[in-house]
Amino acid sequence: KRFGDREEFLALKAAGEFPFGSVPVLYIEDSDVTTTIAQSPAIMRYAGKLCGMYPEDPTAAALVDQVVDGANDATAKVMAAGKEGGAEVAAQWLQFYDSLLHKAGSVYFDGIGLSIAEICVHCMMSFLSRMVDMNSLPEDYPFLSAMLDEVASNPKVAEWTLSHKL
Repeated sequence: KRFGDREEFLALKAAGEFPFGSVPVLYIEDSDVTTTIAQSPAIMRYAGKLCGMYPEDPTAAALVDQVVDGANDATAKVMAAGKEGGAEVAAQWLQFYDSLLHKAGSVYFDGIGLSIAEICVHCMMSFLSRMVDMNSLPEDYPFLSAMLDEVASNPKVAEWTLSHKL
């Protein structure tokens, strides 16, 4: 659900509709029962399970989870560091991701296929691009660059990116 305006959001917030007092929130309607899910990673994992982009294997799922949780940490740390220090923090996290992909021997973090991990990092890069010069990405982070190219070339991702101007 998208909010019509700020007043609608504030009214829902005041009514206690959001489990943690903020968005995003996903409402899942099943018959006459509505389940409310909060927090981006939880929503992402739920959606990933529905569309087959979250591994059933516990080890592969943990590899995906570490990337998703790391993206949240990276974003928070870059924001805390501000414009001055953010570029250095972002570069450190890009190196972490590049190393994970190198170790996986694949353009996929779990070594298997496209998952919510790659989608999450692809989206995170939009934020980080304000802090880090992306022109050196292929040279400085070749495995991460290859993964980002793979994700961007996915027809559904390309369509979504174009329609949302990511």
